[in-house]
Amino acid sequence: MQNTERLIHYAPPVKCNEAIEYETKSLEVKEQIFPLIHISKAESYSTLAVAYSKQQSEQDEKCNEHCMKALEIFKQLILIGENIESIWSVFENIAEVYMNQNNLRSGRKYYKKALKYIKRYKPNSHPNVQRIRKIIDALPRRSPIESIIL
Repeated sequence: MQNTERLIHYAPPVKCNEAIEYETKSLEVKEQIFPLIHISKAESYSTLAVAYSKQQSEQDEKCNEHCMKALEIFKQLILIGENIESIWSVFENIAEVYMNQNNLRSGRKYYKKALKYIKRYKPNSHPNVQRIRKIIDALPRRSPIESIIL
């Protein structure tokens, strides 16, 4: 997993500007050296999405744009049969984006996808498998609004 990506997960929103700057520069280099569809570019897009999601709501459009780009690249990689072990980290980033937007249902959905894919490559005892499982277990089964309505 990229260093910038790990830092963004724990960075306060103020530090995200710096992370966005570094990751954007990294993506510019990747655009020049990698083919149109490459896992490294998808990882950068998902990392940028997390960073934008930690900022004010005016960044939602950029956040969603980067999520969609990351997902589109992964769809293409899956279609061509590429072995993409790190896809779980992109799903985890997208889950965090939804959590930052208080969309618990979508956050849970993408955390479950992250868990599904990481378990293909890592044992249940792996720290990332355990961490994602704990996140899922800590999420309410229904959103507060769903609980009131149902």
